[in-house]
Amino acid sequence: MGEEGLLGKVYNDGEIIVQEGSTGREMYVIQSGKVQVSKSMGSTVIVLATMGEGEVFGEMSLIDSQPRSATVRALGEARVLIIDHEAFLRRVRSDPLLALSILLAPEKLCPLLFEKARGKLRFLVQEGRRKAAGGLRRVND
Repeated sequence: MGEEGLLGKVYNDGEIIVQEGSTGREMYVIQSGKVQVSKSMGSTVIVLATMGEGEVFGEMSLIDSQPRSATVRALGEARVLIIDHEAFLRRVRSDPLLALSILLAPEKLCPLLFEKARGKLRFLVQEGRRKAAGGLRRVND
C-alpha cells in the first residue's frame, strides 16, 4: 500500500489507486507525480490518459454510486490527495460553484457522462443552498 503523507497519500510505481469496477465515494487530486488511466476491454488494456500534478480523477463517484469506469495506477511515485464524499458535500454547501468547476473536465472527455451528471449536480447545488438557507434562518430566528 501507499504510504500516508501529511498532504495526501504516496503511491509507489505501478501501485493501483483506483480499480476499474470497484465502488467508492472519493475523488482524487494529483499533488505530485503522474498516474495512468486505463480500461480493460476483454483481455486488452487500453491506456486512456496520463495525468499529472493538479489534475483530478474519480470525481464522478461524488455524484453517482456507479462502479469505477477505469483503473488508475501510479507512474513512478505519486502523491494524491483523497477527498471523500462527505468532505466534498460540506465544501459544496459553502461554495456551490466548486462542484461545477471540478466537474467541467469530464465534459471535454465524455459529454454523455457529463450530461448524466448535470441533473445530479443541480440537485446537489440546490440541496446545499437549501441547507445553507435553513442554517441562516435558525441563526436569525
